[in-house]
Amino acid sequence: LDDNGTSEEEMLEDILLNNALDKFKKEMLKDVTVLEADIVNHYDELYQEQSQEITTDALFVKAMSGQSITTSSGSSVTYDNVVYYRKGYSKVQHILIKFEESDATELEGYVSSIAEYDEEIADYEEELKKETDEAKKTEIQASIDKAKADRSSLQAKYDTALAAACAKIQTKTDEVYNSVKDGDEANFIKVMLEKTEDTGMNTEETAKEGYLVGPEDGMVAEFSEAATALKDGEISKPVATYYGYHIIRCIKVLPEGKVPYEDVKEELKETLTEERKTSEWTKMVENWTKEAKIKKYAKRLED
Repeated sequence: LDDNGTSEEEMLEDILLNNALDKFKKEMLKDVTVLEADIVNHYDELYQEQSQEITTDALFVKAMSGQSITTSSGSSVTYDNVVYYRKGYSKVQHILIKFEESDATELEGYVSSIAEYDEEIADYEEELKKETDEAKKTEIQASIDKAKADRSSLQAKYDTALAAACAKIQTKTDEVYNSVKDGDEANFIKVMLEKTEDTGMNTEETAKEGYLVGPEDGMVAEFSEAATALKDGEISKPVATYYGYHIIRCIKVLPEGKVPYEDVKEELKETLTEERKTSEWTKMVENWTKEAKIKKYAKRLED
């Protein structure tokens, strides 16, 4: 505090002042609300905009994660409320039972190397399509065959290592699975909070929000495929990836097209209300400033 040129008393005074201002602002804006018609109009406008702007799975995933997307006009926009769903997506929650660290490291190394082979093979195949010289085509094909053989050998090593890693945590995984397979969401979350080793989903809030799965979700393929195959409320058998075993529960399959109004009504109401309060507060401050007849000496402020 001393280094910043202030004192504990001054800091506490600022905190008390800010708290008092917050309470005053809340009291002044307590009656600000929005009409049902306003919410419906906003809902319809958002759908029209999003159905025209969210034209790819990649854009949809970004919009759903709260990231900004570039619109057709070149502007950047972030949607607080998404009311348009693309086909093939779900929200899921899961329990992760991790492999031993050494096993996970080994498996991740295999996966990385296999991905490199996939890229190499794809590059060779693209090159082969463009090549017209028969001798060079034969040479490229030989490179493709070798890369595929090496990849197949690596895949076999991965499968063997994966089976060994699974065996070490099978008993623990089966116990967790048996404790949730016939239960509801409340039971699933209860067990998840006790057992999961996924730090991205270890609270009730994150569990209820869930992960978005579907095309372009960025998830491990085995996880994504198993998750998107589930119906509302279904729980998967343990699914193995190089992270460990996943027990996945589908919260909801997202319906393609317009999100049901009742599903987003409260979120839209909250967003619109906050926007209205911000606008009203700005008007109040402007009026108070005019009434106070404050005169600013710009030159002195510059000096």
